[in-house]
Amino acid sequence: MEKPILFNTEMVKSILEGRKWCTRRIAKTLKDVTEITHGDFKWSYNQIWMNDETLMLHAPYDKGDILYVRETWMMQSMSNFDKRAKFLFKAEPNEKLKEVVLSSDRYEDLIKYSYKKGWQPSLFMPKEAARIFLKVTNVRVERLKNMTTKDVLKEGIYSEIFENYFGESKSKLMFEVWENLWNSTLKKDQLEEYGWNANPWVWVIEFERIEK
Repeated sequence: MEKPILFNTEMVKSILEGRKWCTRRIAKTLKDVTEITHGDFKWSYNQIWMNDETLMLHAPYDKGDILYVRETWMMQSMSNFDKRAKFLFKAEPNEKLKEVVLSSDRYEDLIKYSYKKGWQPSLFMPKEAARIFLKVTNVRVERLKNMTTKDVLKEGIYSEIFENYFGESKSKLMFEVWENLWNSTLKKDQLEEYGWNANPWVWVIEFERIEK
């Protein structure tokens, strides 16, 4: 079964360019678990182990899952004659259109988008429009600030911007860039609870791009 995963336009670009093969998503089910807020823990078999106590968690994705990327999109045209729909994507607006022939039922479901102008939110992108597929290679849970500089690069940050920095100054800059990027994905009223300084629990989802 293929599952959807949302990425913003910049993240989609980094996947297409081969820079991003990891994403972090807030583990909201852990926000009230105070007994594991401090100290060491081990993540294995979908459980958090700490001080001989365990907490069973349900990960949003599992190793081996196939994901289709939902991205910012637009219905360029739709034909009533052969039910053929053409899609454009904000990450690559000048690239070849994605064309697909819809079933009669899906044609009726999606025809409303042929009248909408401008880019549509990734949340509403139909599965039929999917052009990027990922295979999950690893899933774990950890605190956001447990990241290393290697993890920052896996998230798709341009490595070129750090070429003239070395040692501690390079590491500091990398985390500053990542902190700003992470916080930019949140609403203002979410920063206190889920921002970088809050150090929330996150799902770390590693993946590879595959062809479908």
